[in-house]
Amino acid sequence: MQKANDKAPSQNDPVFQHCQMKCDQVVRDLEALNKKLVTGSKRSAKGKVFIILTFRHWKENVEDLRRDIGEAKLNLILQTCDKESCNVVKYGGTVRLALSQLGIRWAAVIQLYIVTTSGKYSLRPSFDVERIVPYTSPGFEILWKMRNLEISFEEGREELVNLHRTDPTFPDHVDPSGHSYIECLLMTPARWPVEREWIAEMSPLHEAVLFQSPDSVRKWVARSRKDERNAFGQTSLHLAISTPQYLRMLIEAGYQLNARDNYGITPLMYAAAINQEEAVIALIEAGSDLNAEDKWNRNFMFYAGLRQHWHLVLKILNIIENQGDFEALLANGFTIVNHVDSDGQLPVMEAAGRCDSALVSRLLAYGTDINHKDKFHNTSLCYVLRRLHAASTTVDHILLRAMETLRVLLENNANVLTRDTCRCPCSPQGCLPAAGLQHETYPDIGRTCVPVWSLEWLSLVLEHRGESEAKTNLLSFIRRAKHAEMGMTHVCCRREQGHLRQIVRGKPIPDEDIDEIIDEESEFIEDLEREMDQSSRKGYNALLDDWIVQIKTSLNKVCIEAAEQREDYNVERCHSQNREWITSVILSSIRWSHAGGEIP
Repeated sequence: MQKANDKAPSQNDPVFQHCQMKCDQVVRDLEALNKKLVTGSKRSAKGKVFIILTFRHWKENVEDLRRDIGEAKLNLILQTCDKESCNVVKYGGTVRLALSQLGIRWAAVIQLYIVTTSGKYSLRPSFDVERIVPYTSPGFEILWKMRNLEISFEEGREELVNLHRTDPTFPDHVDPSGHSYIECLLMTPARWPVEREWIAEMSPLHEAVLFQSPDSVRKWVARSRKDERNAFGQTSLHLAISTPQYLRMLIEAGYQLNARDNYGITPLMYAAAINQEEAVIALIEAGSDLNAEDKWNRNFMFYAGLRQHWHLVLKILNIIENQGDFEALLANGFTIVNHVDSDGQLPVMEAAGRCDSALVSRLLAYGTDINHKDKFHNTSLCYVLRRLHAASTTVDHILLRAMETLRVLLENNANVLTRDTCRCPCSPQGCLPAAGLQHETYPDIGRTCVPVWSLEWLSLVLEHRGESEAKTNLLSFIRRAKHAEMGMTHVCCRREQGHLRQIVRGKPIPDEDIDEIIDEESEFIEDLEREMDQSSRKGYNALLDDWIVQIKTSLNKVCIEAAEQREDYNVERCHSQNREWITSVILSSIRWSHAGGEIP
């Protein structure tokens, strides 16, 4: 106590005085108890009566001592006063600067406090320097090993005892943060050993999924009863979501996809909660219930959103393949329909590319941007027209679905005059969405694709947008055809002719090369501009007649070129096949129109 008095900043500090009073009381209690013990031991020969009289209040004295020690410790730790009449207030703080990273085994402790009481203000600055040891010193390293179960408690205790014997400064060791060995133990005690057997009622399959090899999982899948549960109500499917290989084994074996644990949580919710994208997709594709809710009425999308797994949420949107799945998402309160993926594409573009008119309609009803452009500068309209062109080599249900999807987009004000960033003379202001509706030849299979769908597209634009926009699209068709007839070089995003070669996108031509090509073909460009200037002065019907004639002329040309490249390519047979194909398309369109636009 005398040492504490000597180090006290001021003997008039009320807080210190109160703490000193408590400590003095503890000292008096200890001295009284010690005196009784000494007296009792010396006079034990006087008999039991004297001992009973001496220690009759022993229990009360010990309890009083414990209480006084507890109060003194609390006052010293919190540096507060528990007297009701105390009006002392202290302001300030402590800054600790450890220099261990500079190789200096010292730390500076700077304190500055202002103490106020009864109109008095006291400034209490303090500057102390104390010796420290690194975090990697032997003593703290022993504690770390014990805490992480690298050594046993007995081994750690033995090493600490040996360190205490060999290092006289051991009791005063503190780390750079100012914590002693005891403080480190109190803050982070040793971790208890968690054994796999601690999870009750684990079946061999549960343990195989968590801890063993694929062969072991495969063996126990064949031997175990399906959907066995542990104490938490978890099936093996719940535990397999972090290992896609095991998850697929269980799904293929017919394990219950919508099994619920004790809280009603399904495997899909588990996967969404821990951001297991592959597991979520596998479970959805296998038919997991998207509407399932736990006991708190939370669904799998809630778990994904709660953990802020937004990439997973957007991925789920992109794998929705029909209106029913989308309705399930909407029923769960999901309305994020304008988030883009890595290609800048919206979900409506995926739906349009699949020609799913019903899903496109629902997405549009929930406010998706119909004219949004992805990083390739394509809109939803571009993907439907591209699918229409790809399907035009045969007559199947895709054609009718594409036509219905086009009608849905046009009825919802899709922009038919939106352009990309093309600089090619074939479309100097940018390519229109319908630029891909052109004829092309596949010499390897002896087939030429007729651009008959350009005529159907013009009919739709005329119906929904009027003659002006239809004429703009028609002029773009004519310009591209003239560009091809003149043998000019394509330098735009659509330079790869044909749908099959559009699947793999090549690198764009550098601007320097484009400038050089345009400069070399400047005379051809001037001729093309003069011809287009004359065409633009014509009326829509006259231009349409010109386009039909141009289709026939260019078709004959590409057929002859194809025949020259392949000996067994028969131009007459090709014409006959194309006439039959066009007739079939027209008949299909008539049936579709008479059915009121419904797809059989």
